[in-house]
Amino acid sequence: MSTRWSAAACFVLLLYGACGIALAETLEPSPALSPTDVVRAQLVALRDDDRARGARRAFRFASPTNRRTIGSAADFAAVLERGYADMFTQTRARVRLQKRDGGQARVLAELEQLDGRQSAYVFFLSRQAGGDCEDCWMTDGVYPLEPAHDAPLYSI
Repeated sequence: MSTRWSAAACFVLLLYGACGIALAETLEPSPALSPTDVVRAQLVALRDDDRARGARRAFRFASPTNRRTIGSAADFAAVLERGYADMFTQTRARVRLQKRDGGQARVLAELEQLDGRQSAYVFFLSRQAGGDCEDCWMTDGVYPLEPAHDAPLYSI
């Protein structure tokens, strides 16, 4: 089975709650991935018990501009530890496209921790022009959202 096919199969399984870390191990930036696919892949990677390895896998999807700003995968892990640690400990995530306009996209990620705490982030992505990741969606930045209230999230 090809790596591309197995990654696609894992992604389908991920949508139904299986596969998890295997997706993050095999998935690379690809023009076949949508903005929401990219965010899901990053969040799954960050669930890895080895935070440094999870951060390296998520960093694969950082845009060249984001990489120049942050530096290395180790620097990325340190940024996450300081201000986004709940991305490492999230047990569930709901990801949805908020806006897509040409080569720009905005994706909302709502995270839930084992103890029920919740947080939300907006991921800003751009489709790459040129280079090794031509036509791939990659993350330019992530910003936390303040919760409107402490009520639980419900799927409706």
